[in-house]
This record gives sequence, structure tokens and C-alpha cells, in this order.
Amino acid sequence: MSKISIRIGIAFVVSTLLILLQGENLIGLSMLFGALLIHEVSHILTADLFDYQASELRLTFFGGRIALDSLFEIDPQAELLIAVSGPLINWLMVIGVFYLRLLGFNNLYLDCWQNYNLLIGAVNLIPALPLDGGRIIHAILNQFLGVEKSFQRMKHLSLFVALCLLGFGLVKIFRQAGGALYLLTAGLIIYNIFQIHPPHLELLWKQQQRKLNLLEDKGSLKLKPVLVRPEASIWEVLKKYGSNEYLLFFISNRRSGLTIVKEDLAWDSLINKGFKATFRETLNQQSKSVSLQKTGR
Repeated sequence: MSKISIRIGIAFVVSTLLILLQGENLIGLSMLFGALLIHEVSHILTADLFDYQASELRLTFFGGRIALDSLFEIDPQAELLIAVSGPLINWLMVIGVFYLRLLGFNNLYLDCWQNYNLLIGAVNLIPALPLDGGRIIHAILNQFLGVEKSFQRMKHLSLFVALCLLGFGLVKIFRQAGGALYLLTAGLIIYNIFQIHPPHLELLWKQQQRKLNLLEDKGSLKLKPVLVRPEASIWEVLKKYGSNEYLLFFISNRRSGLTIVKEDLAWDSLINKGFKATFRETLNQQSKSVSLQKTGR
């Protein structure tokens, strides 16, 4: 694991002062930070298992934010487990305190520890990006819909959830029953909606290089067959798939039936021909390669 820098923003200092002004003591505050810390460390350790390195942990008004290799966003399995790991550790803490109560241990500080872990675990399971609940749903959608469509679906879902939280928070404020947490969470989600962008070429290229490195290290990769037409755009197809599975394209052709094209060859055609390249170019490139091999013999 590489070294991780910890940065404390001004907003985090302000939020800490606000919590103290509301009557929380230093012990309670340290428990809140402890629950937040184990949450973020759980993310970092899980990411490290998938060889995604965290470079920075930034403490903000909304808690912690980890700077991870952006490739994990198009790797469904990694994103799912990394997202689950944070709330999971908080809920395990809640269950642990509940078990201690069954054994007869009743303590004010235990209650405080349980409540803060319950808060962090519950808020992070809200199904909207950038929260862990949103990451979990995005990873599942990515597995079935592909990279581009999953990003679009999550953008719409996040906006819907934010509007619901905003409305609920305004109602609670109108009734003088709190509601600030709902408004802040809605603000975070709405702000993040404008940061959601489909994966670009550089990110997908980095994923391709990562696959080759994994193949070199492990000696094998899972294969994912994809059926395409010759006139299909290579770029449109490639950006739908983001995982550590190696793509094998089955190109349907009336003359020759099905032709298998490797992902490497598709990338070569995209680089040489540009974004307008189709799988017909890969067929032509593959046939030229075969002709050259026969000539060489």
C-alpha cells in the first residue's frame, strides 16, 4: 500500500466547531471521527485488494472523501465491494454494541458509539452518488447495462433522491423538527450530479492497459463474448464495457458467418482510424494480417 496524504479542509473545521457548539463533548466528537475513520480505512483496504491505490484522504464538511484511481468506477466488481466495505464496518459496530448489551454491558459511551456508526452507515446507503449506496447500485447497473447507460441511470436516480431529500428537509424545517441533515445531503448529491460524466477515451485506454498487466501477472483473464455487427462503431461498443474481463468480439457477417476479433485489434483500429472506425475496419485489418502471414510462409 502506498502512502496516503491526509488533508483537512476548512469546511471540516467549521463542521467540527458547529458540532461542538451544539453541545457535543470532545469524547463524543472523537467517537464520531473514529466511526468515520474506520469507514474510510475499510474503503482504502478493500481498494488495495483490487490494486486500486488511494492517494489522498480529504476531510470535508460531509466527512471523508478518498482520492482513488478512477479506473475503479468502470470495474463493477471492485466498485461494488469497495462501496459495501465502508457501511459494512459501521453496521458491524452497531451489531457489536447490540451484542454487548445482550451480555449486560450498558454504557453511555457505547450508546454514543453505536449511534454514530448507525448514522454514518445509514446515510452512506442512500441510493445516490457519490454516497456508497449510489456506488453499489451503479456497480450492479454497470454489470448489466454497461458503462455509459449505468452512468446516465445513476444521474437520473441521484437527482430524484436529492429532490426527495430536499422536499423532506424543507417540510421538517417548516415544522421546526430539524431537517438540516436532509438539506445538506441533498446539496451534496445535487453538486455531485454536475460532476458525473461518462468515461472518456483515456480512462478506457488505462483500463485496457490494466487488463494486459493483469494478464502478464496472473497468466489468465476472464473472457467476455460480445456480439456486434460489422457497421457498429468501435468506440460506442468499447465505452459500454468496463471491467477486468477481456473482450472477444463476435462479428456477424453474411459471407463468412461469425468472425472473432480480439479487444487489442479493436483498439488498434480505433487508434488508427479514429472515432468513426467500425468493426468492418477490424475485419479488413485482420484479413490483411492473415494474408501477410500466408505470404511470409
